[in-house]
Amino acid sequence: MRFKKLQTNLLLLFLVLSLVPLLLTSIFYLVQTYTSYTNDQQAKQHEIEQTVLRQIEQEELALQNLAAVLSSEQDLLNIVTAPTRDDMTAQMKILYERLAKEHELTVVEIGDVSGNVLIRGHAPEQFGDNKKELHSIQQALAGNSSSGIERGATGLSVRAFVPIEQNGQVIATLQIGVGDLFLQHIEQALQGIDVHLVQNDHTIIRSTNKQMVGKVVDVSAALQGTITRDKNDTTFRSDLPIYDPSEQNIVAALRVEQNIVAAQESFRSLILTSVSIFTFTLLISTAIAIYYSHSVTKPIIFNATIARHIADKDLCHTVDIPKRRDELGQLTGSILTLKNDLGNTLHTVQHSAISLLEKSVHLDVATNDIANGTTNVAEAMNTIAHGAEQQTSHITTITEHMYSFTNDLTETAEESRKLQQLTVDAQTQSSEGAQFMHDAQMKMQHMERLMQRSVNDLHALQQQSTHISSFVAIIENVASETNLLALNASIEAARAGEHGKGFAIVADEVRKLAEQTSQSVDEITTLVYGIQQSTNTLQQSLQHGADETSATAHALQLTATSFASIDTLITQISRFVNDVQQQFTTMTGTSSAIQQSLEQMTGFTQETSAGIEETSATMQETSATMVQISSAAEQLAQLSQQLEEVVRQYKLPPM
Repeated sequence: MRFKKLQTNLLLLFLVLSLVPLLLTSIFYLVQTYTSYTNDQQAKQHEIEQTVLRQIEQEELALQNLAAVLSSEQDLLNIVTAPTRDDMTAQMKILYERLAKEHELTVVEIGDVSGNVLIRGHAPEQFGDNKKELHSIQQALAGNSSSGIERGATGLSVRAFVPIEQNGQVIATLQIGVGDLFLQHIEQALQGIDVHLVQNDHTIIRSTNKQMVGKVVDVSAALQGTITRDKNDTTFRSDLPIYDPSEQNIVAALRVEQNIVAAQESFRSLILTSVSIFTFTLLISTAIAIYYSHSVTKPIIFNATIARHIADKDLCHTVDIPKRRDELGQLTGSILTLKNDLGNTLHTVQHSAISLLEKSVHLDVATNDIANGTTNVAEAMNTIAHGAEQQTSHITTITEHMYSFTNDLTETAEESRKLQQLTVDAQTQSSEGAQFMHDAQMKMQHMERLMQRSVNDLHALQQQSTHISSFVAIIENVASETNLLALNASIEAARAGEHGKGFAIVADEVRKLAEQTSQSVDEITTLVYGIQQSTNTLQQSLQHGADETSATAHALQLTATSFASIDTLITQISRFVNDVQQQFTTMTGTSSAIQQSLEQMTGFTQETSAGIEETSATMQETSATMVQISSAAEQLAQLSQQLEEVVRQYKLPPM
């Protein structure tokens, strides 16, 4: 029964060891798969939402660009400025038909600067209503364009609002829109995705799935500005708020639904496959566990039989050895070897007990001889111990002198280390000084170039002043000639009498103008002369400054060279101090090693002396021990007889 219980326990153990990891792995795999599946669905839904919003944005931008192009067309301006309502209606009909055909527009509306509707292309008979309260109309009247989903007479649709300008002034507004064209584009971009446009009364007014139009759905959270997501066994849907072009008012909600039936079926199939694999593995594991539990318990039963015979002191029993090469087979072989070795050992013990009895007698005689010899050895050990004590005293004196020498070396090495640190600090300061001098030298050279550039600029200015003087001289000559011509003209006018009075007035004005020009030329000449004088003085000052700057730069270069030499010398000193520091460190280490060696010698000598004394005492104790051994030899003989009697109790195989 015990072995059957062991077989059952092994069977359960094998099943647990094989199935628990598999079960845990399967659960972990399923959890990870479900998590990944859920995350992938959420990521795909988010991507779909972004795609839908981007598509709507693209539709709005395209519609706004189209409206901007239309607002500058002459046909539109002709409609706005049409003299009569009939002309306006006829022209709008032509334009609306063209736009509906080319761009699939469902809304074309023009309003005046007061916000009143002038005309609607999609409903020409409806006009005159005021829309100035709409934010998009206000933006268009202010000269700004906008687009988005807006509510109108035709319901919710993507619309664009732009100003109509003439000569830089807003004379009207243009509103265009499309119906469910953006839903068609979304349907083409996202196959298998349903998109519903829901108005404020929760009614679907536009949808990629025509069967859903007119149905009522709950989008309360989206109409309040919250994006919501929900998932069931068939769909994963999102409700998105849709704002008007002002981005302030929610005009509708957009429901995006993703069909996840195929994904759910794939996940269920995966779970079913995992359960099938686990069940199949359970059956295989059970069969393997039954086989191996029987295979393990069989050699254990064999080994238990052998152990029971050994416990009954029967070493002559023989059994059939199972043919196994695994660890249990090795265990069986080891137990059989133990049984055989135990029989051989008992034979050996039996013979040894007899031999031990004979030798114990000889041991008694030998111990008496050893006791006499140990007494003589103890006396020699005492003499050696006295000499060791004198040697220990001399070594102690040498150790004290070496300790004092080591302390002096340590203090000198510490001072050398401080000197090394000061040298390093000096080298650092010298390097920083050299760097500062290099920076100052570069800045002075830059200043020298700036001064030289200023001198050259002033020289150019002086040359330009000379050209100005030349131009002024030419103007002065022209003024003199003009004055002379005016005088001659006055004389000729006087000769002409009444017919020359008008010419005389012109000649007089020309003469006054020539005098004013001559006066201005004098003032300009004086001003240019003053500028030339100031320029000459400033040029001389700048040239003097440039010379001084060049001299300073040369002095800084010499100073930088000196700093470089100082830095080189300090580096050499630092290297020398470092070598000295290393030598002191080596000497200190050597001195410490010598001191430690002397201390070890002192300890060794003391230990030797103590060891000799202990040896002497041991010899004395040995002498006493020999007596005890002699007594123990007699007791050993008695034990040998008892051991032989115990061995006779076992059934031993023949040798």
